[in-house]
Amino acid sequence: MTIRCYHCNGLLNENDMVIKPIPLVCKNGKVRNYKRKFHMECLQEYMKNSTNREIRKSENDDWSKVYEYYKREIMRYPETSNLSTYEVRRLNGLRVGSYMPNGNTRIVKKGYSYKTILLTMQFSKSAIVRYIDSHKFHDGEHKINYVMSVLGKNLDFIAEKMRLAQEIGEMTQGNRELIEYYKRNFDEYIKENSISGTFRVLLKEYGEDKLLEAFKLIVCDGRAMEYIKAIESAHRLNYIRKIVSEDKIPELERKAAQRKKQMKAVSDMEDEVTVSATKYKRKGGKRHLDWLD
Repeated sequence: MTIRCYHCNGLLNENDMVIKPIPLVCKNGKVRNYKRKFHMECLQEYMKNSTNREIRKSENDDWSKVYEYYKREIMRYPETSNLSTYEVRRLNGLRVGSYMPNGNTRIVKKGYSYKTILLTMQFSKSAIVRYIDSHKFHDGEHKINYVMSVLGKNLDFIAEKMRLAQEIGEMTQGNRELIEYYKRNFDEYIKENSISGTFRVLLKEYGEDKLLEAFKLIVCDGRAMEYIKAIESAHRLNYIRKIVSEDKIPELERKAAQRKKQMKAVSDMEDEVTVSATKYKRKGGKRHLDWLD
């Protein structure tokens, strides 16, 4: 028999399983303790969240938004009407990944957040309303089941978009120096969401320090920079990514070392000229330079 964690819905084994009585509200409104199975870390997270008033308030507020949006925008019920018990249970079923759950649907990690459900409703609204207006249903439950089926099919898509948006936000926040360097030197008008996907791939493969060093080497290469400035904005990052991915960095490092050596030679010559000119003045302005002798 498969046993799953009450909090995350992940598989449980006997070595990792903890049983904890959880107070839940019954159908008659009374509170009763039910034994639930958890991973050890999931139990700690669940207990911490269940006593956090801000988290509980935030989820209740999100549920209220889901309730009102479904009533007004999806089903277009009158302002004073309330949702049926069947509809409430089906909506909460989306929250925990179940058809019609009994008991608690808050705090747990499994399923989809109410924020995700609300965004899915907003994404699916036009298609749902258009279909409802052009089709007849056997009864109210048939209509509700259709709406839930559409929402259920779109939940994974919206959840993935939200996950990517969160990753982009974290990447942008955590690699601000890298992004600012790119915008300052390669394309000051590019939008951050346009570079996040490629940055994420490059960061995973090379790391921030190595990638920033690669950008600096490219900036020092005059021919590469001329080409980058000449091509369209949309292709610049792909060209830079190609340079990094094809391991052309050693070649850029070699060129940078040669330039550094040349610049040092020029600098040494300038120092020598300065010293010789000083000696010339001290000799009373004779018409010869020691450094030419």
